[in-house]
Amino acid sequence: MKPKLGTFIKYLTLQVVAFFALGIMFYIFTSPNPFELKLYGWWLLPVGVAIGLTFGTRKFQLVISDTNDQEKVKQWTLQFLSENGLNVKDSNENETTLESLKNYNRLFSNWFGTELISVRQTDAKIIIGGPFRLVDRLADSVDTKLRYEKR
Repeated sequence: MKPKLGTFIKYLTLQVVAFFALGIMFYIFTSPNPFELKLYGWWLLPVGVAIGLTFGTRKFQLVISDTNDQEKVKQWTLQFLSENGLNVKDSNENETTLESLKNYNRLFSNWFGTELISVRQTDAKIIIGGPFRLVDRLADSVDTKLRYEKR
């Protein structure tokens, strides 16, 4: 999926505030004349960091279709995610949303909504959506499990 402009703006705002505050503190403590504030080009680093974070938190989807028992695959997927540091945040009949147990990831999930994983079941397939670093690791494990599981 494409990166979201709203996520970029939120990350940029956070980075500008943080880097500007750090830049001012650094300048005050290291400058011979701290009242003559000249911070040239300080904004380039927050823009670069915000772009990197925005692309790094893009949502990806893993679609599992052509399985014999979708409910079994869905339950195995939820179990795998639970064993790898995720906890069920919200669940209903067709969709389950999971969040990380790590406070750092939950903080960004609550601020930006980027760290949540959703597992949806439709008539013909199971769709798992979330950040690439989590979905990619899951994709390899699901592929191995489905191909080489004893039936």
